[in-house]
Amino acid sequence: MARSYTIDAEQVKATATAAGGTHAVILTKYYGATNTRGARIVARLAGAGKRPRVAISYPYELNQYEAHTAAALALLHSMRREGEAYAPAIVSAGALGYGYAYTLDTAPAY
Repeated sequence: MARSYTIDAEQVKATATAAGGTHAVILTKYYGATNTRGARIVARLAGAGKRPRVAISYPYELNQYEAHTAAALALLHSMRREGEAYAPAIVSAGALGYGYAYTLDTAPAY
């Protein structure tokens, strides 16, 4: 079982600017079912406003951490440029009060 640590929003924002701007943060949030839509998880880049973002239907076959990670990976996949060999790697994850935060290493290691 993966261990997650609770961090606050200020730590997330500070992580986004660490290491000379080579890191970015993906935030995920769970939205419960309504009368018209099923439960879902929304992933977005921290500090980028509402776009880019991806919403996935809640994958009930996964545990909570795995479901939020699936949403973060879906966002990464949607942002990948055609023909690009490098993809950002998730280097850390932590639980927030409303979801998870994933720190990405966005600098290619050549």
